[in-house]
Parts: sequence; C-alpha cells; structure tokens
Amino acid sequence: QRGHADNFHILLDDLVLFISRVRVQEPRRPVILIGISWGGKLATAIAKDHPQLIDALALACPGLFPKIDPPWYQKIRIALARVYYRFRQFTIPLTDPELFTATPCWIEFVRNDALSLHRATAAMLVASVRIDWFLRDAPEKIRLPVLLMGAGRDRIIDNAKTKAYFDRFAGPNKQLIMYPDANHTLEFEPDPEPFIRDLVNWLTSVSNRG
Repeated sequence: QRGHADNFHILLDDLVLFISRVRVQEPRRPVILIGISWGGKLATAIAKDHPQLIDALALACPGLFPKIDPPWYQKIRIALARVYYRFRQFTIPLTDPELFTATPCWIEFVRNDALSLHRATAAMLVASVRIDWFLRDAPEKIRLPVLLMGAGRDRIIDNAKTKAYFDRFAGPNKQLIMYPDANHTLEFEPDPEPFIRDLVNWLTSVSNRG
C-alpha cells in the first residue's frame, strides 16, 4: 500500500535487498547512494546501519530537519491512530507545489503529478519520526565520503540544523555545496545545470578515488 509502512525497518530492508543485488550484478563498480528530500533519511540510515553496502553517500536537501510539521493536535491524533488503527490516513503537510520550486512549469508538474503522495497512514508517519530518533547518532558512525547539497531558499528544510548535522559526520571526505538562490527541488531550478554538474563531478571524483 502506497503511503504505508508498519515501521521504517521494512523500508530499510527493501533498500538493503536492492543494493545487495546491485553489488552482485556490478561487483567492480562503486555503489553510491543518493538521498533526495525525505529519501535522505533512508539513505543516511543505510549509511549508518549498512556501510558495507555503499561506497559514498550524497544528500540533496535531505529531510532530516523539516521546517514543516503537523500541528500538535494532529500529532496526538496520529499517535492514537497508530495504536488503534494504524492504517488511518492523514494529509502530508506539503500540499503547496510552490514549497518545492518557483519554476512555473515545474509548479504545474508537481500540482498535476499523478504519482505524488499526498496522504500517509498513521503507521508511516510514526515510522518517519522513529527514523529521526534512529539517526540522531548517525553522523558519528558514518565515515563514508559524504556530499550535502542544499538550497538557500528552501522552505521545507532547516538548513542551519542540517549543516550542523553534516559537520558531525566522522569521515574526512565530506563536501558541502549550497545554491543560495535555489528552492527545495534542485533539479526543478530554471537552470539545473550547476547542480547536475557538481553532482557528476563529485560522483566522478569519488569513483576515481575508489
């Protein structure tokens, strides 16, 4: 069921299975995991719990410290629903397409995207909080090469908290790239070329280093 997971370990297990298969199919190539927005949580969790599966970690505006949260009364409803009916659905508080981009054509794309996820179950929303707890000590345990890419005009992510978290990563090979005039979805910028170029250059350098 889309928008549902009983716990975040189920999501991690899916990723572990997929990455393990990639390792078998491409044993001589580096495996680099890129986490975008909420996916940054799962990518960081993999780097913490299964560092042997990947060679480097890239995070693009990761959802580690969101600015937007359900109101307190909604959190109570979610917690109660998790206990009594975990499949009850709630609206994800990211319904405004302009939170993601300021580019008109991409605003329309987000608004009309049939694959957008707008609702999640109580179990999924609680799992998202629990993965936050799981990731509290992740930086000190991750020694892989790490790239963090951030958007200066991000209305979804708290950049200050994300940068402080990034500074705690234990490995010596880490790079921070900020795009001061960009919004949350970097690939939806009017000119995404700088973001793409920087990512490709970093991927190349990490691959060559390996």
